Amino acid sequence: MSIIRRVRDLTVATLNERLEKAEDPVKLIDQFLWSTREEIIQAERLYQQYMGHGNHLKNQWLQAEQMKEKREQQAIIALKAGEEQVARIALQDKAGSEERALQYRELYEQTLNNIQDLEQQLRELRSEYQAVYDKREYYAARMESLRLQQRMNARY
Repeated sequence: MSIIRRVRDLTVATLNERLEKAEDPVKLIDQFLWSTREEIIQAERLYQQYMGHGNHLKNQWLQAEQMKEKREQQAIIALKAGEEQVARIALQDKAGSEERALQYRELYEQTLNNIQDLEQQLRELRSEYQAVYDKREYYAARMESLRLQQRMNARY
């Protein structure tokens, strides 16, 4: 994720440099805002996909946990009934369910970490968007002031 931040920092630095030289800084800012808005939309889509995937993994994990418990109960019942072979099969299934539950839990936790990183990126992108939008408003006001001043100077 730090690579993305560095690219964004360079982009903002380049924007600031180009603003100083631009004849129409508002147009330049609008292009940057459009690009940033597209990034935000893509990040929001990815966030929704991660959330769906995370929910799926959580369900898989919980189902494997339930199956583990069910197989353990079946093994206990089979032992009480003197069915050692059935108990052994239930315990093997329990071990498989336990392993699957662990795997799904690990994937779920990784997904949660990715979701948190993506949430942080989205906050940064939105904050950056707002800061550049505020800069756009300043430049638009400055250009309007210059335009009005030129009109006044042309008249008098």
